[in-house]
Amino acid sequence: MKFVIVLETLEVLMDEETLKRLKQGEKELKAGDYIDAKPEEIAELLR
Repeated sequence: MKFVIVLETLEVLMDEETLKRLKQGEKELKAGDYIDAKPEEIAELLR
């Protein structure tokens, strides 16, 4: 799975909190537990 490879590569480059948010987002997408939001709204939530 390409997404997992990208995640593993980015682990080296990201701080721990950013990585946790990214992995949580991956879980939510797989579970179908996400909201339909504009990119600007998503960016604001991740700050």
